[in-house]
Parts: sequence; C-alpha cells; structure tokens
Amino acid sequence: MRQLPVFVNGKFCKDPELVTANDFFHSLNVGNTKAVAFAGLSSHNPRVITIANAVFGSNPPINQDVLTKAFQVDKNVVNYLQKQF
Repeated sequence: MRQLPVFVNGKFCKDPELVTANDFFHSLNVGNTKAVAFAGLSSHNPRVITIANAVFGSNPPINQDVLTKAFQVDKNVVNYLQKQF
C-alpha cells in the first residue's frame, strides 16, 4: 500500500510510524574545526533557540562558577559575555 504524505502545520513531515533514531543524527568528520552547532527540536512547531542567549542571557542568570567551569574560561570572560545580553 502506498504511504500518503503526512503534514504537520501545513509542512511535509515523515510518517511517525517510519521515524527512526537515525533521522535525528548526523555525524561529520571534518577534522580540526572554532564552532559546533547543536540543534534540538522540542515539538512539531520548532523555533530557533540560540545557545548564547539561553546560556548567557538567561533570567535569572546561570551562576558564573558553573559557566566558568563548563566553558573552561576565566570569570572575566563569562562576566563580559553576560553583559552582552
């Protein structure tokens, strides 16, 4: 039997019965490369959530000690970045 296209919010979507974990994973072998992008989809109506805004511009702010350790930078760098948001 032929599968009919599935639409969510008017956009073409893969049939939920045919979705696999590999549909959400892609690996790149690019060698030594300043930026990495993470993307996450939280619903059928995804929006862009930038890491910088979520981390350095959060309200209330994330503790500087946590950010310093997570990003392995000096507190002055974290303070500077938080002031940008």
